[in-house]
Amino acid sequence: METKFSCINILRDYFDRIFSDVKTMKALLLDEETTYIVSLAISQSEIMQKDVFLVEPIEKAIVSSAEEEKLSHLSAVCILRPSEENLLKLTKALSNPKFGSYYLYFTNKLPPNYLQRLATTDKLEVIRQVFEIFSDIYSINHDLFSLNIPSTIGLTKPLSRWKNIDHATMDRIVSGLFGMLLCTRKLPIIRYQRSSELCLGIADRLHQILREDRDLMNSYTGRSSGRHKTTIDGVDQTSTLLIIDRREDPVTPLLHQWTYQGMLHELLHIDQNRIHLKQQTKEELKTIALSCTQDSFYEDNMFNNFGDLAMNISAYVQEYQQARQRTSKVESIEDMKRFIEVYPEFSRMAGNVSKHVTLTSELDKVIKNRLLLSVSELEQDIACSENRNEHYRQITDLIRDPRYANIDKLKLVLLYSLRYENDEKISQLKTMLRDNGIREEQISLVDALTEYAGAQVRSCDLFHNKNILSRAKSRFTTVLKNVPNVYTQHESYLTTIIDQALKGKLRENEFPATESFNPREKLSNLYVFIVGGATYEEAKEVALMNKRNLETQIILGGTTVHNSVSFLAEVSQLIINERF
Repeated sequence: METKFSCINILRDYFDRIFSDVKTMKALLLDEETTYIVSLAISQSEIMQKDVFLVEPIEKAIVSSAEEEKLSHLSAVCILRPSEENLLKLTKALSNPKFGSYYLYFTNKLPPNYLQRLATTDKLEVIRQVFEIFSDIYSINHDLFSLNIPSTIGLTKPLSRWKNIDHATMDRIVSGLFGMLLCTRKLPIIRYQRSSELCLGIADRLHQILREDRDLMNSYTGRSSGRHKTTIDGVDQTSTLLIIDRREDPVTPLLHQWTYQGMLHELLHIDQNRIHLKQQTKEELKTIALSCTQDSFYEDNMFNNFGDLAMNISAYVQEYQQARQRTSKVESIEDMKRFIEVYPEFSRMAGNVSKHVTLTSELDKVIKNRLLLSVSELEQDIACSENRNEHYRQITDLIRDPRYANIDKLKLVLLYSLRYENDEKISQLKTMLRDNGIREEQISLVDALTEYAGAQVRSCDLFHNKNILSRAKSRFTTVLKNVPNVYTQHESYLTTIIDQALKGKLRENEFPATESFNPREKLSNLYVFIVGGATYEEAKEVALMNKRNLETQIILGGTTVHNSVSFLAEVSQLIINERF
C-alpha cells in the first residue's frame, strides 16, 4: 500500500527542499497568491530557521531610485505563479537587481517564451536557477485543498457570454488541477458529471493539457512508488479524478455545521487558516492562526462536535493548570534548570489554551445569541425529511419571532424552496420575510438559488422525492438510522458519490471518463474536485472515510471552501449579472 498523500506535507517538502538547496543567506520573494500558498504549508518561524532573513512581496524587489539600498549579500528565492503580471514585475526587478542572485521557482508550467523573455532581461546574469515546482494549490487540511477562487458563477453562463475574467477563471481551474496532479505524481482517469457542461469543459481541457507534454508527465508520474496498472495510454487505472458541480448539492453549504472547523468557518469565518477577531483587546488574539500540523489540539478536535469539543477544552485547561502549578515551584537550582528546559513548551501551551478558549467562547456566544440549536434542528429536519405543512408552520413561527437573526430566517426559506420547489407557499414565505424587515436583495436570493441549483439544474435525486420508490426508501432509511443527534443527521451528496466510486458502482452514463478505463479496477487514489466550492462538512466526511478506509486515499478539492455567507454571495452574483 502507498504512503498516504498529504496536501500540506507535499508542499512543505517542496519548500524545505528549496530553502535547503540555496545555501547562502536568503530573501524570500512572493506574489499575492504564493504568500498564502507558502504560509499554509510552512510557518514564518520555520522559514526564518532556514537562513531566510527577509520575506517580502515581489514588488519590493523593484528598485525605483538610485538612493534605495541594495542587498547584494542576499540571494533572492522567488516563489511565484507563472503569470504575465509576475513576469512584468520580474523583468523590472532584474533590470536593476536589488539582490546578488536570483533563484526562480514557479508553481506551475511556464508559458511559451517565458524563459526567453527572462533571459533577455537578465543582462547582469543574476539568475542562477529556474524551476517548475507544481505547488499551485492552497493546502488547507491534509486531505483538503482549494484554488481560492471565490466565485465561478460566470462559468455557468453559455460560453458565448463569457467575459475575460471567466476565461481567466477557467484557466486557473485547469492549471490548478494540472499542478495538483503533478504534485501527486499521478496520471489518473478523469471522470466528470455528465449533466454539467462546466465539468465536461474542465475535464476536456485538463485531458488535453496532460497530454501536451508527455515527457513532463512521464518524468513526474514515473517517480511515484509502485507499478501502475495502465491502459495503452499510460493512465493509472487505480487513480481517478472526479469533477462534480456544486449545483448538484446546494443544501450542504446552507446548513449550520457543528464540528469545530466547520463552526469556526460558519460563525467566525476562516480566511486562509486565520480568524480575525477585531473585538479582542489582546493583540495576540485579534488574528488567530489555525494549523493541523502546528497545533495538536486543533488537529485532534477539528472534526469533533461542539459537545465533545467543550469537554476536551475543559480537560485541556485543567492540563495547563496542572502544568502551571508544577512550574511555579522553583525552590532550587535543579528546579530552575528544569523550568528553563520546559518553559518554551509551557509558553506555547499557554498561548494555545488561550487561543482555543477564546475561540470556543466566541462560538458559544454566537450560538446562544442566535438560538442556533433550534434553528439547526429545523434546518436538518427540512434537509432530511418530507413534512411540508409542519415545516411551513415552524418556519412562519420562526420568521415572526424577533429573537432570531434575519440570515437564519432567510436560509430556512431557501431550504424550504429547494425541497418544495414550485410550492405556492414559497411566495407567502417571501412576503413574510419582507414584512419582517428583510431586504429585497436578500429575498431575491430565493429565486436566484432556484435558478442556480433548482431541480431543473440538478441531475441527482437530492431529496429522494422524485418518485414513489425514492420517497419510500428515504422514509425507511430515516427510521432505520434512528439518528441520535438531530443536529448532524444530514449527509452530503458527496458522501454518496464517493461511496459509489469506492465500490465501483458509479454509473458511467452519469459520470463518464475522458477515455476508456477499467471500471472494475480497485481504486487506491480518488481525487474529488467540486467546481463552485467545497465545504468543511464535506471535508470532515472525507477525513472520516480516510480513517475508515485504509486502502484508498481520498483527496477533496474545490474552487473555494464555502460557508453559507460566501455561498449566498456567489449565488447573488446571478442577480448582479442580470442587472448589467
